[in-house]
Parts: sequence; C-alpha cells; structure tokens
Amino acid sequence: MLLPSTEMQLPAVAPSGTTLNSALGFYLFAYGITQNALGGFYTQPWTIPVDFDRSREARLYGIVGTATAQALPAGNITMVAQRTSIAPGGVPSDLGINNVYTVPANWPAGAWTELEYLNAGGPYFPAGSLAPNSIVGIRHVRAGNLPGDTWTGTLAIPLFLRVRYHHLCQFCDCG
Repeated sequence: MLLPSTEMQLPAVAPSGTTLNSALGFYLFAYGITQNALGGFYTQPWTIPVDFDRSREARLYGIVGTATAQALPAGNITMVAQRTSIAPGGVPSDLGINNVYTVPANWPAGAWTELEYLNAGGPYFPAGSLAPNSIVGIRHVRAGNLPGDTWTGTLAIPLFLRVRYHHLCQFCDCG
C-alpha cells in the first residue's frame, strides 16, 4: 500500500560563506548572495523520522528569489547542497551535489521559485540511501564563484529547506 508523502522543513542555524542580510518583501528574511560569492547556510541537524520510508526516495527543495530591484538579463545560478549523514555507531558519509538553474530575464524583485535538488538526475535521497536513526546535516549555498554561475543579480535564499518523503506503512510489514 502506497501512503502519501509528507514534508518537513529544515531551518537554517548558521550562515556559510559570504552572506548579506536581505528579504523578499519587507518581512521574509533571507540571506542575499551576490554574483561571484559563495554563500548560504547550514541546516539544523535532524534525525530520520520514525515514519520515514527509507525503501523509497525522498526529495530536497530550496526556495530562492531575487533581492535585486533592477531589470537584469537571464542567467544561470549554481546551487550546491552538501550533506553529511551518520548512522548510529557509524562514520560520517558526505555527499555534495551541484545543480544549475536558469533565472529568467527581468525577474521582479521579491519573486521566488522552488528548486528541486537532483542527484545524478534522480531524487536527492535515493531509496535506501539513509540508515535508520541517522543524523543528517545539509549545507545549502549559491556557488557564484563557479564559472557556470552567470546571473548578475543578488540571490535571496530564505532560511529553510524542505524535505518531502513517503510515510512508512504502520499497519503491515512493508518497511
């Protein structure tokens, strides 16, 4: 029996690299990352939820927007999601994923979009990639210092990531 997916938000706990205080609108706080800068945040470490079905994939999403008020040409942003996971009694396992996304021309100030992080074209957390009770931490940054990042605007990154996962069946032996 397939159960619906659920999501959890992973709040930021510390900046990473070069960040500016920014916002989408007046009150949605975000870090601003300029072109040619490497900056973003670390998430609060989290443990794999009891109802997390590890036999199925989970997906990672980040929200980005523009803090730049003037009209700008289209360009690419390079976003990086690096994670460390540690199973009980295990050793740290690290993974870094770079994704390039296109920002449209004349993206209005305060506009935002949700980006999905992909791992070799598939979900960020493939089925079976996390051990039970693992602790996970993620670093989410714009890598404006990489050649593929060509957008000249300041990117606003609200201070959370979102993980969508499938519930583990609690009524049968399917996990």
